[in-house]
Amino acid sequence: MPKAISDYEREQVKQSIIKHTHQLILERQGIKNITVDDIIHSAKMGKSTFYAIYKSKEACFVDVLENQLMDAIRKADALVKEDIPNKEKVTRFFYEVYLAKDSIISFINPTVVEVVFRKLPQEYSDKKQQLLGGSVINYAIQEFRYDEVQAEAFNVLFYCIDQVVMDGLITERAREKALNYLVQMMVSFIEENTINKMYRQLRK
Repeated sequence: MPKAISDYEREQVKQSIIKHTHQLILERQGIKNITVDDIIHSAKMGKSTFYAIYKSKEACFVDVLENQLMDAIRKADALVKEDIPNKEKVTRFFYEVYLAKDSIISFINPTVVEVVFRKLPQEYSDKKQQLLGGSVINYAIQEFRYDEVQAEAFNVLFYCIDQVVMDGLITERAREKALNYLVQMMVSFIEENTINKMYRQLRK
């Protein structure tokens, strides 16, 4: 008869699974071809232990993606509250949150979310909407009040950043230089459109 584990022990096992799955996604630059065997090998646990926590690897992926999203939001909120210029806030967001060495944000996009949820039951639909609702275009429209064209352009810049992060053929020095240019472009884009929005409001 399997030994019963406490809620605390169960949570510790769950966090270990999330941590090692996160690392696998980071190393492989996405969820493609990651198996339950990969996860349990990395976490040094048995398959039965994994399935005592998660019914499938997709259910595990959801917690990993949600955990990353919530962590990014917490860090972004902390930056917003700092008494520093907005330009510095945006710049630090990219380097300290979006492009942090432990960030898998670049590997989270609507296509990935759709793939993950395709094999999950209907009860996960709310979480799916939560992750999709955090898309760049939706954020730009809701938070920056961008129109559809501005939001799409905003999304394109993020797409370029993600492609540079995920391209394994780019050398580290070239990647760093390209990302520096793209972040500068993103900061300029946000500044320009924020100023234009304020100007339009003043003219009303």
